[in-house]
Amino acid sequence: MPRVQLAAHESDAHHYQLTLTVQDDPDAEDEQPYALDLRMVGQFVVDEGLEHDRVEHLVAVNGASLLYSALREIVLMATGRSAWGSVQLPTMNFNRLTTEPVE
Repeated sequence: MPRVQLAAHESDAHHYQLTLTVQDDPDAEDEQPYALDLRMVGQFVVDEGLEHDRVEHLVAVNGASLLYSALREIVLMATGRSAWGSVQLPTMNFNRLTTEPVE
């Protein structure tokens, strides 16, 4: 399962940074030749006119969806050029996402 960390900007409440981490370490019985340890970071700005009590959740769900979609394409392209063939990450639904605190 992907991990998501969300951080709000210290002085501007409309700017966020989201870090998406995807790890997949195949066990000995798994035939997948790849061990994935991927991290993608995105910067997001919320419209100042948006008044919503769950803005952080909105940013987390939509931001994670955008980053994960891009990450899927990158993994597919990069692994498709190797001798072991391509890997396509499964689709994800981030609607019930919980974020982790930034360390």
